[in-house]
Amino acid sequence: MRAVTVIAVAVVLITLSVAPVWAHQPYFEEEDIIADAPLQVKDPTVSTAVYATLESSADVDYYTFGGRKGQSILLEITIPQIAGQELFAPEMALLGPGLAADRLPARVDGIPSAGSLLIPALTGPAAVFNEPFSRTSYWERQSQRVTLPADGRYIVAVWHGAGEVGRYVFVVGDTAASNAWNGQPVPGLAPAAKQGGDFVGRVIGARVLGKRPPERFVYRHLGSLATIGRKAAVVDFGFLKLRGATAWWFWGAVHVALLVGVRNRASVMLDWFWAYLTFRSGTRLITGGPAEEKTSTVGTRTDSVSPPLQVSPVPKLFPVTR
Repeated sequence: MRAVTVIAVAVVLITLSVAPVWAHQPYFEEEDIIADAPLQVKDPTVSTAVYATLESSADVDYYTFGGRKGQSILLEITIPQIAGQELFAPEMALLGPGLAADRLPARVDGIPSAGSLLIPALTGPAAVFNEPFSRTSYWERQSQRVTLPADGRYIVAVWHGAGEVGRYVFVVGDTAASNAWNGQPVPGLAPAAKQGGDFVGRVIGARVLGKRPPERFVYRHLGSLATIGRKAAVVDFGFLKLRGATAWWFWGAVHVALLVGVRNRASVMLDWFWAYLTFRSGTRLITGGPAEEKTSTVGTRTDSVSPPLQVSPVPKLFPVTR
């Protein structure tokens, strides 16, 4: 009886669910970005791209943001694929508290009592980066992830060592964010992605039909579910909170109900039932070594069985990558 009640509540909540998220904030240099009026980056961890131009041999562009000690910030420069810019390679430097004191050109205005980190240009032929949304291609130049050594105000200066002029894109941050949850960032959860997909679908459908598309995305948080062990889970819908075996059955019912097609539901339920009977763990750990794989087939679905648990050193979380 309890299981039936749980499933019934789950079905009601699923029928009430609705749908939506996006990223990459673009800005364009409308006036020269000078030292006395640098372009303010609100959050240096959120993916932000500034499309700018070095207009003269003495031009230096400036960007500023507030940072916290320990923050990992991605700084990049890419060059739009425009004829004549194949070898255009601006220099870049980060200025702020706690940094070393790299030597910079006299025309770069520093911050009093602050250090500097030079991120030199990569000369020669560059790799090509294709941006899928705007269908634009860029040459990749320098890219470096910096861990801020102290709290305070930081400035990024961009110039060309030989005084060449040209267009470039300054990129800071590499995370996506949307403050569509009552003014707060949308959580990185599957329901947010599903709602975002539904929102994009409605926008595309409206444009195809010549109708007015929805103006903005609003994330609706329906609740949180998490399994934490064998017959152990937590459920929090605000008005309804469960834990233990009841929450575990609830979690399973919701996830099965959200699958597409009877065949998928039957396959997953059989797989879970067999895992429950055999105490098979579904945990997957990346240990850096080759995995020993076996296969267990349920219907037409093949799963990889993990090797015994291995204890490995924790890898660096922020390698210098794109």
